[in-house]
Amino acid sequence: MKHLILTFCFVWLTANIFAAGENISPYWKLGNKAYTQKQYDSAVFYYSKILRQQPANALVYYNLGNAYYRNNMISNAVLNYERALFYNPSLQIAEDNLNLAKSRIPNALKQRPEIFFINWWESSTAGNTATKWALLNLVVFLSFLTLIFLDSRNKNKIPGQVFFFIPVLICILLFCSFTAANNAKSSNKAVTMNATTIMTLAPNNYKGQVIIPEATTVETGAIKGNWIAVTLPDNREGWVQKAELTFVLPSIKK
Repeated sequence: MKHLILTFCFVWLTANIFAAGENISPYWKLGNKAYTQKQYDSAVFYYSKILRQQPANALVYYNLGNAYYRNNMISNAVLNYERALFYNPSLQIAEDNLNLAKSRIPNALKQRPEIFFINWWESSTAGNTATKWALLNLVVFLSFLTLIFLDSRNKNKIPGQVFFFIPVLICILLFCSFTAANNAKSSNKAVTMNATTIMTLAPNNYKGQVIIPEATTVETGAIKGNWIAVTLPDNREGWVQKAELTFVLPSIKK
């Protein structure tokens, strides 16, 4: 609960981010004012106005999630915290409030812990790391060119293993950069928005159906007509009608 109590400190500290945009900062101020006055519907309205012009702003999604949380709209809160983390995976306050919101889900599904290597890979190739990988690759590439130049002028030749290792490293860095850039444009996460979302074993096959709690984040996969494959937090798999889900990145599932 302490993170939500500290929200206003965070809002106050970040308000200057929007000061440069004259057409946006009034909505930011109005949204914050509405939030402090517990007018959460109005806060949602003004924060949503900002997102029409800045659809990738993690801080706005974070505050929008807080407004929904205060308005007891947990599924919308979870959705917006997930969006904040998609655009800024290192936004710890969004992670903390997401966990807080999930703790209010009735009959919530337990999250199975992922393997350490998978967690490391996902955080290392998150969308916001693409530029870092590209810059690192550029530094290594320029260093490689410098070594080639020095080797051509130096009587004491540089070991040949170096000229094998560096190209391999460049290829690895290119792969990481490409993966991160791709992750910045896509997400396979979605949130169940209804209390009666049903998962089935196969499309139009209601045997062994499972009721998924509202505000559950699922991983999505293949699409068959109006049905989409999902993986639940406890790793169970099945199919859900697309209309039952709201995607963290709306443009990826049509």
